Amino acid sequence: MLETMKTGRVILSLSAGHVGVYSPLIMCPHLIVLLSGMIILLAVLAWNCRQALTKTQKRERASTLTADELRTANQNLCGLIAKHQAELREAVRSALGATEIEMRRVGQEIHDSLCQELVGLLRMAENLGTQQTPLLTKQISHTLQVARGISYDLSLHELDSQSLPDALTRFVNRFNALPGTLLELNCDANLLTFTKEDSGHIYRVVREAVVNAIRHGRARHIWIDLVLEGRQIIVSISNDGAPPPPISAQIEGIGLKQIMMRSNLLDAQFTLTTNKLGKTIAELVIPANQLEENIWERR
Repeated sequence: MLETMKTGRVILSLSAGHVGVYSPLIMCPHLIVLLSGMIILLAVLAWNCRQALTKTQKRERASTLTADELRTANQNLCGLIAKHQAELREAVRSALGATEIEMRRVGQEIHDSLCQELVGLLRMAENLGTQQTPLLTKQISHTLQVARGISYDLSLHELDSQSLPDALTRFVNRFNALPGTLLELNCDANLLTFTKEDSGHIYRVVREAVVNAIRHGRARHIWIDLVLEGRQIIVSISNDGAPPPPISAQIEGIGLKQIMMRSNLLDAQFTLTTNKLGKTIAELVIPANQLEENIWERR
């Protein structure tokens, strides 16, 4: 005899003295599997949402930290670059200073030895009394003049007691005393007073540009201009010689390297171009405020 009585969700079953309580879940195994899968899915979704939220929060914190770190790193990098630039500038100044000392020493040596020897040869040639004496004395005089010019250009004694325009005037006069090339100098009367160091750099740049125009361009006429335009000083050396080769074919020699080094110390820009008339122009553009700062620093 089997009697079944339902009470709510529980089924009471009486059978042969056996009493059992059965849940509907026990009676439906497929439902158990479905609910278990849903629970697992919800747990996975909840875990993924939590992980995504954690990553977002970490990313936001990382973004904030990264911005601060980038700002600090940028400041440190700017300071490091400025420090290295100052060190490089000082190294270039020291290198050029050592070169300047050696050039002055060589110039003085040429003046005290070679020039004196040439003077002695000139006096001996004048006393020979032969037919070749005039030609020989002329050649020795020319060699003596060249040697003295090299000595003066290397030693830069003029800048010890003269201004840059005056020193350049004597430089032009020495060149014009020699046959072959004519130099013209134009200096603005409103030029600033240069420091001895700045004057030396500008003088060396002008001399190197002139020598290159004669040696490589075979120039016959050279114009040197120092003018004040606004807040800039323009140092221009133009000539009628052959134009320089294309940039791709140019070989940067020691002279051009030293020009660039001197330009950097002056905070100037150096260019070498050819205008529409075929003139080759070497131009040095110097900020006037930089020269004024140099004057103030050396007072």
